[in-house]
Amino acid sequence: MVGSVYAGIDSLTSALVNRVHRLPARLQYPVAAVWAIATHRATEYRIVIDGVTQRVDAHTVIVANSGYYGSGMHVAPSAQLDDGLLDIVIFSAAGRLRLLKALRRVYSGTHLQLAEVTVRKGRAVAIDAAGAVAAYADGDRIGPLPVGARVRPGALNVIAPPSRIS
Repeated sequence: MVGSVYAGIDSLTSALVNRVHRLPARLQYPVAAVWAIATHRATEYRIVIDGVTQRVDAHTVIVANSGYYGSGMHVAPSAQLDDGLLDIVIFSAAGRLRLLKALRRVYSGTHLQLAEVTVRKGRAVAIDAAGAVAAYADGDRIGPLPVGARVRPGALNVIAPPSRIS
């Protein structure tokens, strides 16, 4: 995982985006997200971060290594690819209107100010749910929960092309 892995409304949204090709690309994610919010119910998740377990009723759990996903959403503003930590963003159970408000604010990263949104940090994360929930990573289905993610510092080397000498 380079970007993010997630389960809940976000995975339902990704499943819908992967099927809705008639809409213009810039509308696919927002329309799918609204549809997912309208139909999704909160789920009990078990989240283990660096060996510490917490249970939470939530609509989605996102494990992010980078700050952006889903067509420019700034879901994890403090996430950095090279800090050795994952940001775990949890949207706790909330009413549909609150979720729509959060959706609007997630593009700017201001959703973190909402009471139902919490962020944790860790090096290793495991997510499981009480019901059948699919996990997605960077827009692609990876399978049913449980899933895990961990940081491997230095595992990805990026080599920039040489600059042109004039």
